[in-house]
Amino acid sequence: MLATGAAPLVRPRSECLTGDVAAAPGHLAEVRRLVFDHLSDEDVARLGEITAKRLPALTS
Repeated sequence: MLATGAAPLVRPRSECLTGDVAAAPGHLAEVRRLVFDHLSDEDVARLGEITAKRLPALTS
């Protein structure tokens, strides 16, 4: 969770394997297939940085 209490929009791949999988396994698999499978670890890290910068505007 972020300091605001909101869930992060982008998670490291290792975190995607726990918790929310039971709630929506099909959704998680589709997001991974469409987005994360095409990104390098560096791309995922950068996406996280960009999302963190955008988060205040998305949650206000």
